[in-house]
Amino acid sequence: MKRLYSFLLLCFLVLVSCGGSSKDGKEQLMVYTSMKEVIIGKIRDEFTAKYPNIEFDYYSAGAGKLMAKIAAERESGQLSVDVLWTSEIPDFYSLKEEGVLEPYASPELPNVVSPVEDPDNAFSPARLGTLGIVYNTTKIKNPPTSWEDLLKPEYKNGFAIANPALSGTAMVSIALIEKNMGWDYINKLKQNGAKMGQGSGQKDKFLAAIRPMDVDISKTKSEKSIEGKIERTSLLGAIIDY
Repeated sequence: MKRLYSFLLLCFLVLVSCGGSSKDGKEQLMVYTSMKEVIIGKIRDEFTAKYPNIEFDYYSAGAGKLMAKIAAERESGQLSVDVLWTSEIPDFYSLKEEGVLEPYASPELPNVVSPVEDPDNAFSPARLGTLGIVYNTTKIKNPPTSWEDLLKPEYKNGFAIANPALSGTAMVSIALIEKNMGWDYINKLKQNGAKMGQGSGQKDKFLAAIRPMDVDISKTKSEKSIEGKIERTSLLGAIIDY
């Protein structure tokens, strides 16, 4: 059975041998990722420009959908993916226990600072994010200064989060909120009209259109901010606004 290379941040340059070959003789590399098109598309373009002998393809979806797709492919014996890139760390441990991941130690690992490391190099966490509140500056003039503020009447029906069953980022967000504030806070947030979208992409559209605020892991520099908004990060790490 084909094995996967699983990363939070991929080291593409050394994974060319894991794919198959196309009819024109090019090596094939298939990546499954929960990253947005603006990131994975740029990586693909720059990678293929540098390595024209490799045919780079990808499938982008939420972490939940990716794991369901992988499970179906494994069941049929037709596993197509070479590299998995999501933010759902528990999935990596599960795949490792099931013997699906191929151990690999990237030469870039010494340059990576990560609180999550695998001694067997079954996966390589290399991307850190911070959890914060994102708000639309055209709709929110007095932004919240704490998580408790989201429970106030003035923010009723004005908050959204992606579906944790589909988005690994949302799953991590909910887990962190529950750990620090408890399920009682999450229930109160729901009572105050919090909405749930299908995934991070849909959530961003909500934010740009009607939803004043949402919760998210901070964007990387390569991601595109919502058009017409200003992106800046609080020195206290509490608020990220557009």
